[in-house]
Amino acid sequence: MRRLSGYPDLKSTKAKLHELMELFSPEDRLLILIKPDPDSIASNLALRTLLLKSIKYATTGYVGEITRQENIALVKLLSIPMQRIEEIDFTEFNRTAILDGQPPHFNLLGDHHFDVIIDHHPITKGYSASFQDIRPSYGSTSTIMTEYLNAAGIKPSTRLSTALLYGIKTDTNNFERDTRPEDVWAFRYLFPRANKNILHKVELSELSPEILNYFKMAFDRMKILKDKIFVHMGEIDNPDVCVQLADFLMRVNNISWTIISSVVDDNLVIVLRSDGYRKNAGKMASKLFGDLGSAGGHRSSARAEIPLSNLKKRVRGLTEETIEKWITRRIKGYRTH
Repeated sequence: MRRLSGYPDLKSTKAKLHELMELFSPEDRLLILIKPDPDSIASNLALRTLLLKSIKYATTGYVGEITRQENIALVKLLSIPMQRIEEIDFTEFNRTAILDGQPPHFNLLGDHHFDVIIDHHPITKGYSASFQDIRPSYGSTSTIMTEYLNAAGIKPSTRLSTALLYGIKTDTNNFERDTRPEDVWAFRYLFPRANKNILHKVELSELSPEILNYFKMAFDRMKILKDKIFVHMGEIDNPDVCVQLADFLMRVNNISWTIISSVVDDNLVIVLRSDGYRKNAGKMASKLFGDLGSAGGHRSSARAEIPLSNLKKRVRGLTEETIEKWITRRIKGYRTH
């Protein structure tokens, strides 16, 4: 019988689940690595649930800081255990998993072998892993993890359902970008089980007074280049600001692209958004910035990170003004069709 459109392929998911579970034994000690956003936080909670009775224990280590107010609220309201990667002794673990990302996103390459990688971002190279499930066409890793739970016959708790639902909502931008029917199925599956009051509280936590100051700065610096809005924020502490600005400015009438850049910890970070109609933000990021650092993404959302040491070859002085002019020239010279 032909599979109903939008319903996950249960047979294929069960096969992947079996492959995943076969990796582990009761004495395993698993370290889960994430970059803390709603999708990765929720996916981490789902993997821990799947492996609860199969391994000795699991610990989640996050890279960077949890700075966005909604992420802080999500972790606090749902009591999700995580530790900063700097606080973790890697020798305690014999297994490693990466969720909602791949080793190059963490600058983890070389000879290190990974046991599990589950992700929805475009596939990268340069590493090895015993188990990989990477689905670039999916809107979120939370959708993949929901399929695993369903295949395992595990009904997610209210806490887990709430986290996964929010992970899907944020990474698909409420189904406005990079969404498959499977994402809609997962949302509908989780919705009756989620705590709507907690979701509402998390969503109301998105803006802080500090973020509003960045918005004011962005409005003052904003450049409109035909159907694009470009803002160079200069040196800032929190690159998540660029994500929030890029998403917000896509609401401006007749704007098809937003490009927000900043300097964070000796890296130039560039966040791109597009309306996805005959446009591809991932290709734009790769074309404009891939020769100097990591760059890529989906049709409607992408990111580039360039070490300033690489940028010195192209930009004299590396001041806010010279970096802004360099990005502006590249944007103006890029053909979007």
